[in-house]
Amino acid sequence: MHDPVEVRHLRYFLAVAEAGNFSRAADRLGISQPSVSQQIRDLETALRVRLFQRRGKRVLLSPAGLIFREHARMVLRQLEKCFQELGSEPGQLRGVLHLGVVPVLNVALMPDLLGMFAAEHPAINLMVEEISSTEIETALEEGRMDAGLGFVTRHSPNLRYELLCTDEFALIVAENHSWAKRRIIAFSELDHQRLLQLPDSFVMRRMIDEICRKHQVRPRVVAEINAIETLLRSLGPLQSGALMPKVTLRGRQNLKLRAIPLLGKKLRLEIGLLRLRDSPTNTRISQQLIRVDVDCDCDVLRHGQFVEGFANQPAQAHDRAASQ
Repeated sequence: MHDPVEVRHLRYFLAVAEAGNFSRAADRLGISQPSVSQQIRDLETALRVRLFQRRGKRVLLSPAGLIFREHARMVLRQLEKCFQELGSEPGQLRGVLHLGVVPVLNVALMPDLLGMFAAEHPAINLMVEEISSTEIETALEEGRMDAGLGFVTRHSPNLRYELLCTDEFALIVAENHSWAKRRIIAFSELDHQRLLQLPDSFVMRRMIDEICRKHQVRPRVVAEINAIETLLRSLGPLQSGALMPKVTLRGRQNLKLRAIPLLGKKLRLEIGLLRLRDSPTNTRISQQLIRVDVDCDCDVLRHGQFVEGFANQPAQAHDRAASQ
């Protein structure tokens, strides 16, 4: 039977393992180096194994230390979750919600949405990943994600697409663009005009290409850039425009860009919540409403309910939450 191991032993062990040096670990812990060394010796004595291999001033994990590190991390994580649950209100929703969001909506909508969600459900840990709409659909079908905020493409019969709001494509330009003071632009005027585009791996790019075909417009693509922020910041230097939803500029006022309305056909796009169609939902969470004042020129739900049942994720997410 091994001697008792205390929580502080685990914390000191992980600090030394991460720092690779007793002195640096002591600095991070705010205690003396001899104290750290003594605690590690006590831990090794209790476990009756060598956890570290000394190499001069550096210390490396031994094979036993590598095994113990994973268990130490797991024990501390579980302990932290225990403390969180003990400090939360009875009946409060807990767990992890893994959410995917398309790049164009991340800056525009997520900060407010996360703030409101955290206020409503402080015991739920949100994991937000910025990925393409296609990747969100795949991740949902494979069970790697609980919900997605993206475009209502209705590509997959296995997913439920819940419309949240609609937006329209506009011409985004910098203040130094020759069209910056225009109030409206006919889509036909974009023929042979300088545009920055996303690669065709993006759903939004394919939407734009389809709109251009229907209007018989062939813009001059100056560059294809796979990062929204980089593309927007390049508009001024490259004296170009970009076709993006109006919501793109929400939260990006510092870039000093303008969204000029376009006159044309089928310029709307739908933004929605994506979830697995056949997965049962947690009724208690589905009753929770998250309201965000979108104020993004969306035509639907502009100042009303942005996400109803945002935490209304598939059952496996709740199963994971219940086991944590």
